[in-house]
Amino acid sequence: MSVRHPGHHPDRAPGRRAATVLATLIDEGPAPTRSALEDRALALFRCHGLPRPRTNHLIEGIEVDFFFPEARLIVEVDGARYHDTAFARRNDADKQARLEAAGFRVLRLTWGQIARRPTQTALRLRRALITSDAASYAAAP
Repeated sequence: MSVRHPGHHPDRAPGRRAATVLATLIDEGPAPTRSALEDRALALFRCHGLPRPRTNHLIEGIEVDFFFPEARLIVEVDGARYHDTAFARRNDADKQARLEAAGFRVLRLTWGQIARRPTQTALRLRRALITSDAASYAAAP
């Protein structure tokens, strides 16, 4: 059932809208993001039919923005607010090196890539997912 208007509908029992919203959240689950850029990236993934990643997931003791487990692919979104300092760049490079050493592929996306070039970014991500999946199968015993 789709909810057309957030207001009360006279034919609907009180609390019915809340039950519908709750059912949708349980089914799809809200993504626990930490920024508007992460929200925008998730919308891009959804809009382009990409798989839904795990969000703000711990891997090797490092919290990553998005994780596509089947492909062992991590996507980090780098907004200028949190990633445009010398310390942040060193920290990001160290985290990426640790994750890659553990066998994960890390793809970094900027605000401009997500907001201004969404189709190109989605194609890049789709290709990374396919390449990562193929590499995972080839490496399996």
